[in-house]
Amino acid sequence: MTTLKQRNNAPLKIHQDDFSPGKGNALQAAVASVFGLQLSEVPNFTEMPEGYEAVIRKFCQEGGSDCVKVPLKDDSSVVLSDDYEQKLCIVRGKSPRGDFGHVVVAKVVEKKFEM
Repeated sequence: MTTLKQRNNAPLKIHQDDFSPGKGNALQAAVASVFGLQLSEVPNFTEMPEGYEAVIRKFCQEGGSDCVKVPLKDDSSVVLSDDYEQKLCIVRGKSPRGDFGHVVVAKVVEKKFEM
């Protein structure tokens, strides 16, 4: 899970436009949505040679925001502190289109993800 501070009061619904298996831009669209930016204003993190996590951290820092990756426990569950309540986040799971990852924007509500 990656948690980002919003730049605007309300997020935008930005949809991915590249559905290439394992190489689409869902992460780019999710970050754009959380920040309230257009897709063209956000890099496609999965294409960056230094790795998506490093580029997201840099993108957030340059924009004056934080990026925190919360690891899963061995049983694939996650422990969320009260600090995350009502915050937007990006959650990763299996793609509905094949055997690769996909991300969506969610909100933490009562220590669970609401999409």
